[in-house]
Amino acid sequence: MRIVRTQKPAGLAIGLEAVKTHLRLLGYDDENSLVASYVDSACEFIFQRTWKVIQSASYTAYLDDWNNYNGEYSYNHHYYRDYRNYKDDCDIKIKMHPVTSLDSIKYYDADGVQQTMVDGTDYFYSINGNFARIKFLEKPTLQDNRYDAIEIAFTAGYSNQFDIPDDLIHCLKILVADAFNNRNSQTAGMSVNENKIPQSVDMILANNSLKDFG
Repeated sequence: MRIVRTQKPAGLAIGLEAVKTHLRLLGYDDENSLVASYVDSACEFIFQRTWKVIQSASYTAYLDDWNNYNGEYSYNHHYYRDYRNYKDDCDIKIKMHPVTSLDSIKYYDADGVQQTMVDGTDYFYSINGNFARIKFLEKPTLQDNRYDAIEIAFTAGYSNQFDIPDDLIHCLKILVADAFNNRNSQTAGMSVNENKIPQSVDMILANNSLKDFG
């Protein structure tokens, strides 16, 4: 499964003024765009470590065939594989949390014509729990040798700031402050891995990680 973000978040996960208050930048607007970029980067970092999506956005998952998932997926050039043998009877799990809506499932039929599947007739799904789950009732014949023959459009991410866990908001502010205060800490050729994240952030991310859940 390959997941692509198809629309950027409509706004920041938390208000810019709240972040600037944390940075003690209230009344100073010259670096608003820089601060906003750090918020976006921190949200992405949190996702890579926890599979929790802080900013709501639209995504599309692509599969080559009905059996293409097999516990493997990639997002934003990062590749993940689930080595455990779960006894869940669903066909697909979208390992992003929270998935707030499953918008459509489309496929290219044997003639190469894109068709839209019908909820309740061709598949059932649930967005409850840690991950969205999809069970196909019908698996039509797909066009031969076609990549990305199946497209699953969905929305993921907390709908507003009040839905985000408090510790992740705290984590996000720490990451932004760390990036803002150490923006010149990397010298030419320095590995990113040499810049250690704060221990408190590491603990929060470990407590929120969904990577050990099926």
